[in-house]
Amino acid sequence: MLTPTRPSTLRGGQTFSTTLTIGDDFAAAAREGQTIVTALHLDLPQLTDASGLAIKINGTAVERGAITTRWIDFAVAPTLLLRGANRIQITPASDATDMKLQDIVLSIDYRKG
Repeated sequence: MLTPTRPSTLRGGQTFSTTLTIGDDFAAAAREGQTIVTALHLDLPQLTDASGLAIKINGTAVERGAITTRWIDFAVAPTLLLRGANRIQITPASDATDMKLQDIVLSIDYRKG
């Protein structure tokens, strides 16, 4: 379990892996004419530069994130996400100092297209 009171320590060059389960049916939403916008949000209050953080979802690299206050936000193509288990891998640069990962959130926004 990952929470602000039970964070996980990220160490330089070491990969942290977790699984997020998605129950949403993106194909059905698309058939209904909805546009899906997804993003991954990491609560890493000690990080000041997201360029030294490598993120993969289901084995595919995600583009560089943007820092907003204590969160780092990554745009994620809905095509990277699976209905069911999704593997998230976070690897800080080898020279990064230890940092606390306090939360991971995957946002899914449905918009009438």
